[in-house]
Amino acid sequence: MFVGSVFRDAVLVVVVISVFLMIYYFAYSLSFTYLRPYMNYYWNVSSSHARVFNLPMLIILASSPFNAYEAVLIHVNPTFYFLESVLAPTLSLLDLLLAYEVVMLRLRAKPGIEPIGFMRFVLLTSLADSWLTSLIAWPMLGVPSIGTSVFTVFQVIAASYVSMRLVSAIHLVRDWPRPLRDATYVLAVITIVLVDVAIFIRCIPIADINHVIGLAIAVMLILVYHEYFIRKS
Repeated sequence: MFVGSVFRDAVLVVVVISVFLMIYYFAYSLSFTYLRPYMNYYWNVSSSHARVFNLPMLIILASSPFNAYEAVLIHVNPTFYFLESVLAPTLSLLDLLLAYEVVMLRLRAKPGIEPIGFMRFVLLTSLADSWLTSLIAWPMLGVPSIGTSVFTVFQVIAASYVSMRLVSAIHLVRDWPRPLRDATYVLAVITIVLVDVAIFIRCIPIADINHVIGLAIAVMLILVYHEYFIRKS
């Protein structure tokens, strides 16, 4: 019964992510059409460092998480950039969630992280983080921030959180052979280190205040999730 429940949760998570990614890519691709009249104006205002609050900027703010022109700005193929900044981190988070489920199944314990609920939370708050970052950047920098990179930062923070929960769970698997347990523990720790390095590479060299804002909001939202959905469950 428990195994069947875990399998059903895994299938639901995959379905939710698949639908979300298809809708996301559709909105991302469409942005080349509906944002074209506004982007030259946006870049002119951005380079002038003026603070402009009007309807075109509001439209850019509303579409900020799906704005494919960020790829154009950094001279990257937009489709490749979507794969790198949205698909890859989302699937990495899915892999970690499934690994966590497998470990908790091995322990015959109820997972602290409910997969479908956590994935819904992450996907929705990733978009909310992008919008909040764009809104905060608008009065600070004169224009809203654009693009999928804040979404990426949130996914990386979420993956780091799941990795830490996974490491904690591995310590409970006492009947695993010691070499297997140690190797799995080391692998999990390396994963967390790589996640932290990914955050550093994504945020620091760009020296972009948008990523710092997005990172701070992501950490705060994950801590809120842990406090109200994990500790109180």
